[in-house]
Amino acid sequence: MPVLDRRWLRLTVAAVIAAGLVVVTWVDVAVAQQRRAHDRKVAAQRAEQRAEVAFLAKLTPVANDVYRAAAPVQTVLAALANPGPDDIFAARDALAHGGSLAALRKLSAQLHALRPPAGLRQQTGSLVSAVDAMKGALAGLAAHGKQDAFDTLANALNGDDATGFGIAESNFIDAVVASYGRQHTKPPFTSDSDGPRLRGTSTTWIFAADKACDAAYIGLLPVVKLEKQETLSALQQLVTLWSRQLARLGTAFARLPQPRDADRLPRTVTSRLGVIKSNAAIFDKELRAITQRDPDAFDLAERQLHELLPSLAQLGKALRAYGAVHCGLIMAIWSGDKSAKSGGGGITAT
Repeated sequence: MPVLDRRWLRLTVAAVIAAGLVVVTWVDVAVAQQRRAHDRKVAAQRAEQRAEVAFLAKLTPVANDVYRAAAPVQTVLAALANPGPDDIFAARDALAHGGSLAALRKLSAQLHALRPPAGLRQQTGSLVSAVDAMKGALAGLAAHGKQDAFDTLANALNGDDATGFGIAESNFIDAVVASYGRQHTKPPFTSDSDGPRLRGTSTTWIFAADKACDAAYIGLLPVVKLEKQETLSALQQLVTLWSRQLARLGTAFARLPQPRDADRLPRTVTSRLGVIKSNAAIFDKELRAITQRDPDAFDLAERQLHELLPSLAQLGKALRAYGAVHCGLIMAIWSGDKSAKSGGGGITAT
């Protein structure tokens, strides 16, 4: 083979090898770039996942508190679906003066301050909108706190705001479930019946206290007729009614879950609740005096009753100040407190 051909061959082979090395190097660079891009993507996904998990950890206690604030309101509204005679004014006071609205306002501010990661922005936005809608609907319901006309109040509390609150609460629960579903994590609740353990609130306490007072008041309506009858039998029935209804009312108050934290009952209420059972005990003394035909013992018990009336009047004032306006007005009527307003829901003196 000529020398020129051998040199050409060597140059050609060298060029081919060089080109091959370039191609291999380019392929290696491309593979490395793809690997680095993949690693960056995986790292970003993991960072996003960690951010979402951390965000859900912050969201859980707030969501639970929203659930606890909304549940008492839903209980009150559920009672209004088929209301009894003691539900309407109790609902008015609970919705207007209970702590649920203040709690939702505070929780709404907390939710607005949260900064969700990109993957949870839509779900969080829906959640915040639902809480704001609950807050707005409850504010509308609370606006009827001074309404005394039964039919007007019943229509107002069963109107659009009540419906809106129920829809907003359902949307809130759906948004919570969607937020946790993204991470395939069990949500804190999935309906309005499987949430966190509820605590005593002023909303539930006012509603139950008003209902208990109204039930006692209705139970004492026959007293009006009995007072007009001047017989020993009528007097015995009258005293029996007072003893029985006040004893039941005292027991009902004792069984009510006490509100906690900012909603806790003031000492002006707690220190005077015992006066109800004290009144019942004195009526028992009167009943024994009637049975034993002992006028002196009866007169003594009657004086003791009158001595307790100022305490009963003070209890009525404390209840009205706390928000149980209907119950406080009933106490005022029983105690003869003329300073109480005559409004509060169709109440007339027994």
